[in-house]
Amino acid sequence: MSTPGRIDPRPPRKATETRTICATRAAPLYALLTSIELEAEGAADTDPLDALRDRLRRLSRDVMTIRAPLSYAEHLDIFQEHIELLERRIEARRTLVAAAATATDRS
Repeated sequence: MSTPGRIDPRPPRKATETRTICATRAAPLYALLTSIELEAEGAADTDPLDALRDRLRRLSRDVMTIRAPLSYAEHLDIFQEHIELLERRIEARRTLVAAAATATDRS
């Protein structure tokens, strides 16, 4: 990392290097997003869904702190949209599970 006023002796990164770095940062995030989605689909109670929603919020905050070249900012925006979509799906699942629990309690 260079300091202001000093020349960085390292050569600039090549585009393929930058792509590799961004891909290695994104792959674990997508794996985590997929695991949260699978857990949400199998949840039969609202408590696990609340915990998953909290994990998504932490993931969203983590994504916002990732530093990436401007050319990859769009990828982070798309990932953020995927998080928001999954949040909505979890909320819909939570409503469905709560309604089913209420209907079971009435029986």
